[in-house]
Amino acid sequence: MKKILTLVLALLLLTVVFTGCKKKEDPVDDTKVEDTDKEPTKEPTKAPEPEPTKEPVEVPALAADTRFNAFEQFDTESATGENGPWLYSFTADKGETFEPCTILEATGGLQPWHPWGGNWIGVGINADVPNLVELNTDMLDGMNGALGFKAPADGRYVITGYVINPWDQTADLLYARLNGTDLFTVQPGMAADPAVAFPVTEVELKADDVIYFFCPSTSADGWVSAYVDLNVYYEPTSVPEVVLPEAPEQAVYDAFNDFDTESATGENGPWLYYVTTDEGASFTPCTVLEAMDGLTPWHPVAGNWTGVGLNADVPDFVELNADTKGGSYGALSFKAPEDGAYTIKGLVKNPWEQDAEELHIRLNGTDIFTIEPSRGEAEAASFEINGVTLTAGEEVFFYCPSTTEGGWVSAYVSVTVVKD
Repeated sequence: MKKILTLVLALLLLTVVFTGCKKKEDPVDDTKVEDTDKEPTKEPTKAPEPEPTKEPVEVPALAADTRFNAFEQFDTESATGENGPWLYSFTADKGETFEPCTILEATGGLQPWHPWGGNWIGVGINADVPNLVELNTDMLDGMNGALGFKAPADGRYVITGYVINPWDQTADLLYARLNGTDLFTVQPGMAADPAVAFPVTEVELKADDVIYFFCPSTSADGWVSAYVDLNVYYEPTSVPEVVLPEAPEQAVYDAFNDFDTESATGENGPWLYYVTTDEGASFTPCTVLEAMDGLTPWHPVAGNWTGVGLNADVPDFVELNADTKGGSYGALSFKAPEDGAYTIKGLVKNPWEQDAEELHIRLNGTDIFTIEPSRGEAEAASFEINGVTLTAGEEVFFYCPSTTEGGWVSAYVSVTVVKD
C-alpha cells in the first residue's frame, strides 16, 4: 500500500514539472494594424449597356422631271452652292480653271456676284433684262464671269435655254464646259437679232459634277454682258420646248423721215434745227420755216438762208447750209428722249463740190466724231458711232462749216439714231 502511494505521488510530481516546462503562446493582440499595402476589395464593375441601333437616315431621292432654272433660283446668300445647285464663279484662264466669287454688290436694279469688291465682272441679275442671268466679261483674254450648275445627284440631265446680247457688244461664243470639255457652244447675236437657242443637250452626271457657262469677249477693250435663260432637267420624261423671245423693237430715229415742218424746237420729236455763229460753241434755234420750190428749210430769221431743211433735188438727205467761213452754219440736233446708250450712223456728201470743211458731230461742247463729206458724184461718206451714252434731254449737234470767205456750202446728211 505504501508503495502504491509513493508511485502516485511520483506521477503527480512529473506531471507538474512537465506542465511548467511547456512554452507559453503569445496572446492575440486585437490592436494589431492591418497591412496597408493590401488592395481594398473592389466593387464588381457593371458591363456597359449596348447602345441602341441607329436607324439609317434616308436622303430623299431627287424626283424625276425636277427642273432647275438659273434665274428663278438665283441665290443672293451663297455663291458656292450651299442653298442649291447654282454656283457663281469666274475664270481668268479661258475656262481652264474656275474660282468662286466672294461678294454680292447689289446696287439699283443690279444684283451681281463679283470676284472681290469693286471688280465688276461676275454673274448677276439686271432689272433692265428681266428673267435672265447676266454673265459679265471685261476684255479679250481677260476675266469671264461663269455660271455653274452642280449636279445634286447621279443621273441623266438635259440642258435647254438661250442667250442674247442686247447691247451689241463684242461677244465671243457662249461655252458650256464640263471637266475641261465643251458640251456645246453657241454664238450670241446682236441686239436686233432674235435670241439664240442652246442645242438640247443630254448628259450623264455624277453628284457634284459642275457644268460652267461663260461668254468671253473678242475685243481687247470690249466689255460683254451676255444674258442667258438656263434650264436643267433631272431624269426628264419629256422636255418642254424653249420659247424664244421676240427680238426687241428698237427705237429708231431718222432725221429725214422724221423731219418736222411744224416745230424747230422738238415739240413733236427728237430732231431740232439751229444755227451756230461761233464755230459750235453755242446754238440758236431757227424760228421760221420758209418753204418754196422743192425746198423746206428752217431759217434763223426770215430771209436768212442759212439753216436746216429738205431739198427735193437731194432726196432722203437733210440739208445743212453755211454762208461763209466763220459765219452762220445750219445745225441739226438729236435730243435724247430718254437715258441710254445710242448708236449714231449715217452718210454725208457735198454734191455741189463746195468748200465744205468737215461734218462735226458734237456733244457737250466736244466733237465726238468728224468726217469729211464726199464730193460731187462720189459715194457718200459713211459714219457709225456706237455706244454714245446720253441722258434724257442731252443733244448731239451736226454741222458743216465752210472753208472760205463768202463760200456757201450745202452739205447733206442722212442720220439715223438707234437706242441700243
